[in-house]
Amino acid sequence: MAHPDRIEVIFRQTIEEFLYLARRAFRALDELPLPRLLLACLVIALMISVIPLAVSLFLIFLGVKLLMGLVFYNVHQQKGKSPRLADAPPAADDHR
Repeated sequence: MAHPDRIEVIFRQTIEEFLYLARRAFRALDELPLPRLLLACLVIALMISVIPLAVSLFLIFLGVKLLMGLVFYNVHQQKGKSPRLADAPPAADDHR
């Protein structure tokens, strides 16, 4: 098990690194012209709102497609026919 002093050192180093990166990011944002900063904010806002919407819609339609496939498969099984055989044309040598 790790010594409590070593864990404290690791936490302090982590906090220092995070603060260093935050200061660097704020300096970079401070040097960025206002129109480019506004554009960056708009792009980030669109990504945050559009990507989850696209993923949600994809999952919803995938679920509906799978559900419809299961329903149609079950209907064909209840009739005693395979879905692929029901759509196939009759065989040519079936002329009794």
